[in-house]
Amino acid sequence: RFWLRVQPPPGTPAGDYAGTVLLNPQWAEPTGIPVVVRVLPFDLPPVTNLAVGPFGSSIEVPWVENEPLVDEWEWNVFDRGLDALRAGGFNSFSARPRVSVALTTSGIQLNTALADREMALIRSKGFDQLISGYGWRSLGYTLATGPTLSQAQLAGYTTVTGFLAALYSTLDQHAVASNWLPVAWNLCDEPVGAAIRPAVTNALLHRTVTTGLSRITFMGETSMTGNSPSDAHYDLVQALPLPALTAFDEDALGVLRTPGNRFAYYNGGTRWTFGFFMKMLKDRHDLALRLNWHFNVCAGNPYYPLDSREDDYCWFNSNPNADLVPSMDFLQTLLPGLNDYRYLLELDRQLALASDRTNEMNSLGLGGLPTAQALDHAMAAGMAITQQVNALRAGTDVEIPADIRERREALSDTLIQLITARQATYADPSDPRADQTLSFAPARTHILTNGPLVLTASASSGLPTTLDILLGPAHLVGNQLTPTNAGPVVVRAGQAGDHTWKPAPPADRTIVIVPCVYQDWAREKFGAGYDADGGPEGDPDQDGVSNRGEWLGQTDPQRADQHIGWTGLRLRGDASLEITHNQGPGRTYPMAVSTDLVQWAAIPADQIRSSP
Repeated sequence: RFWLRVQPPPGTPAGDYAGTVLLNPQWAEPTGIPVVVRVLPFDLPPVTNLAVGPFGSSIEVPWVENEPLVDEWEWNVFDRGLDALRAGGFNSFSARPRVSVALTTSGIQLNTALADREMALIRSKGFDQLISGYGWRSLGYTLATGPTLSQAQLAGYTTVTGFLAALYSTLDQHAVASNWLPVAWNLCDEPVGAAIRPAVTNALLHRTVTTGLSRITFMGETSMTGNSPSDAHYDLVQALPLPALTAFDEDALGVLRTPGNRFAYYNGGTRWTFGFFMKMLKDRHDLALRLNWHFNVCAGNPYYPLDSREDDYCWFNSNPNADLVPSMDFLQTLLPGLNDYRYLLELDRQLALASDRTNEMNSLGLGGLPTAQALDHAMAAGMAITQQVNALRAGTDVEIPADIRERREALSDTLIQLITARQATYADPSDPRADQTLSFAPARTHILTNGPLVLTASASSGLPTTLDILLGPAHLVGNQLTPTNAGPVVVRAGQAGDHTWKPAPPADRTIVIVPCVYQDWAREKFGAGYDADGGPEGDPDQDGVSNRGEWLGQTDPQRADQHIGWTGLRLRGDASLEITHNQGPGRTYPMAVSTDLVQWAAIPADQIRSSP
């Protein structure tokens, strides 16, 4: 079985795209496999209402410590691991940040240099949800048992509670000042028998110091079913601010909510528990965090059997080049499960849009139009799916249904039906209102370090327009777009219409956020010759492309054979136009057409055939 992961460029029109995957083995004849990729008319939204990801966040080399090459390799894997998680839609993990604490007669001394570096990288990748902290390098006390009075006194405190309050207050203030993500520090790992009561005592001790903390809380792993106060886990799930449960039922969730706790769910990694089941837990029981063992297929020690098996809900492996290789469990189970969850998020969004549209048409006296009635029918189908999800029972002993794939297909069909029905109301020929159009032509590129970009859109009707981000690393307040990272940002301009005007067809535009300023690039390329040759309009290699153009194309400004430009143009026998051009490394180029070289329109992707 081969897995092909396809990422359509932003703005790709919906439809079926046919092609051939060529397999060229070393010791056999090449084989072509026909492939059809179906692009659906909606984007999967990011998960912003729930933290979800793996235990762990890196692959470490065992046995070797304080070796610069090993540290560099492990950091590269961590960096690439964050990218892999974000590409899959996951937004959380564990084992960061790593903080060192020293207890001396001078008090508590925090070393957050590594933690700050980790958090800066994490933020730069777009993570903004709660993470699970196993990352104390040296805490000054054992987290699972709590500090002793002698440890507190060593740091100058007369009580253990006073010591903990000072430690976490200081750390929380630093976390806020340095813009850390929220962190839930782990206090226990599935205690049983006689170990449960000390875990309860430790959880209550840490719970007393959470008041006033904004970036720090505490969690611990355990299980509980039923709601009997005689159950040894009863007090533990109430004492932990964020109990993480691997086995539970409806009654147990009621117990932990009594003191106002939220809860985390860990392990049990199946497509069902990362998709439909997880959506029910979020909507009905306010699930805060979903974690699953383990990021690393080998967990760093091939001689430890528990962590050397790929069948233990593992995510990735690596190689000496620090390349990340996803496990089959990740591809077959975790990724499809989270996509199911995101489909359900999109269903919520489309139902809200459909409801707004229905209310709008009713207020305009257009509720009797055929398209309005078709929209009502599509909404009923979508609400039936939502009700089916909410009716699921919250128990980890439930039977996983065998028709998950069919449920996804039904969900997809319903989403298409909703979108089609809502769009049809905008173009209903029986609608007596006048048509209107939008004018929206923002800059095609924007440098990340240049700050916010002001966007302007107008409607031919003169009515006010709206702007929304469909995709990409940016925030939008009013008409001010603030990029948060490099990459394409797709912005939609809209106008909903009124009693006189129909809604305008939306206008989607892509703005590419460029990761660095020109001056940084030019100084790197020209070195000592920057002042003489590095001006943006200069052309030291005399290839007809300015330095600014070379920067945007990521070509060499000192080599005439490297520039973006046409090298050939001919009319083919089938009346199509063939353009041959140079291409910068890792670059793709949109094609546009114009009749006056002022106004340009994008050529649809299905009208373009490209080859290396």
